[in-house]
Amino acid sequence: MSINLDKRDDGVPLANFDPTDVWAAPGDRLQAYTANKWLFVSVMIVLGLFILLQLPHTFIRLRSSPSWWYNFSLLRSKELHTDEKSQSTGSSETVTATAHSPFRLRHVRWPIPVYRVAAWCQADFLTDASRSTLVVMFFLSLTAGLGIKAGGVGTWLAYGYTAVNFLHRWTGRLVLLLSFLHVTAYLVVFYKAGIAKQEMAKPANYLGAVAFGGLCLTGIVSIGYIRKRWWLVFKFGHHFGILLLLAGLNYHSGDVIPYLLAIWGLVVLNTIFRSVTTRLTFATLLPLPGADSTLVTFPTLTRGFTPGQHVRVRIATGYSWKAVFESHPFTIASADSDGQAVQLVVKRAGDWTNMLYRIASESDGGARIRCSVEGPYGGPINFIFPAFSSVLIVVAGSGISFGLGTVAGLLVDIRRGKAACKQLTMVWTVRSRAIIDALAPQILKLDQSAEGLELVQPDFRLNMILCFTAPVAAVVTNNEDVRPSLAFKSLAEASTTHLETASNQITILNRRPDLREILDDVVRNTTDGGVGVGGCGPAGMVDDLEKMVRGVPRIDRQRVGGVELHSERFSL
Repeated sequence: MSINLDKRDDGVPLANFDPTDVWAAPGDRLQAYTANKWLFVSVMIVLGLFILLQLPHTFIRLRSSPSWWYNFSLLRSKELHTDEKSQSTGSSETVTATAHSPFRLRHVRWPIPVYRVAAWCQADFLTDASRSTLVVMFFLSLTAGLGIKAGGVGTWLAYGYTAVNFLHRWTGRLVLLLSFLHVTAYLVVFYKAGIAKQEMAKPANYLGAVAFGGLCLTGIVSIGYIRKRWWLVFKFGHHFGILLLLAGLNYHSGDVIPYLLAIWGLVVLNTIFRSVTTRLTFATLLPLPGADSTLVTFPTLTRGFTPGQHVRVRIATGYSWKAVFESHPFTIASADSDGQAVQLVVKRAGDWTNMLYRIASESDGGARIRCSVEGPYGGPINFIFPAFSSVLIVVAGSGISFGLGTVAGLLVDIRRGKAACKQLTMVWTVRSRAIIDALAPQILKLDQSAEGLELVQPDFRLNMILCFTAPVAAVVTNNEDVRPSLAFKSLAEASTTHLETASNQITILNRRPDLREILDDVVRNTTDGGVGVGGCGPAGMVDDLEKMVRGVPRIDRQRVGGVELHSERFSL
């Protein structure tokens, strides 16, 4: 059977299409443009709706923030304005907690779509292989917007880049799949026409092959196994592959230039924002042997974040040649308060964190290093915990950083009269009792911060449930040790005044917590004002927590004014 061949401008015969023109297709030329245009418009409408839904929450947050710079860059004490200082300093006067508490607006939780299907309009896989070019470039631009840390889709949605990172991975895989189809279709047609060598000798085509190779490299090093075990390989391979991809595409086809300009614009915007939010400062390191962690403190940084957000830390001194190229994210474990330095609890989990622990252990009383701090990012930016009447924080392992920061921030807001919270519960699950002992000073500090809050917020109650799963002989009686206020006499020096505080309670359990029972108890003891639930830890624990929150009966939701969840997962 003979194939009817059309002639390209350069005289090389191909089958029924013009690969040099991405709009070429059988039928109406306008249909190809319309197909890609409405693909773009539909996705922009979805993103626009998410942004519009966040605007009221953003307004409420900014209205209650001391400065417009909050959540954009960490601040030093000397950078505070006079009115900020007056709000952050303690006052002996009694403040009504609900007088200045933020207005609570319920969140509309729409599921973010994971899959997006793009189709060729009146196109055939082989005869219209060029059509996939536009679809690939559109999703490549979207992937770039989802992947950048500052100024991208996550920033505009007020979720943070970590919340949309799974979409970045999915759209990246879709780009790789569509690109593979695009390349395969061309190779099939070239070989059928017997012109493969001539076509691949052209700069536009072999540079297109370079771009596809860069995309394949990016996809390979982005596999979860490589990301988690060889992070530097992932980082350098990812960046090098993207450079090959963008450079090759620039010479592959002039029709993709607008998309490349959009991607480079996002990269430049991301670079500017990250440079502005980066602070070069000193950090003190203190080892926590029992918790196998390092307590990192930045004495000069005290403000400018929402408790529960994270920063990216990079060691600026030459302890290791690799350390200079690595920046790692850690959740802030302190409250946003003048005079209280930003603190991180860094769990030993790899070469970088092991090096940090070793540096801290080599010096008596801790070590002092120079480093850069970038952020803050992510966290419950528009999920305003102080607006809820009851708050339940559920964390596991190193997720205690999220718990410590969120609880400490709420206690500070209650004392300032800027929170409506009456019932605050934190549940922390770890493997061994030694981890709880190592962080006892931070736990006891929360207990001390809660003293006297009943004068500001009547009927306020702080309940901390600390669970460890490893069996230990004769540690507790009947698997439970419950005492008013301070429950660890063996962990820290405690004065008798703490034992007289009946509104605070610390419970130590040698078993896993019954989260459903705890959540039901919090909902049962709430009359109005809503229940805010925060979760941070392994994906499995967070998934279970989400199911429990969704499982709260509708009649209970209506009675308490809603039950809402903000979650953070451990993932790369």
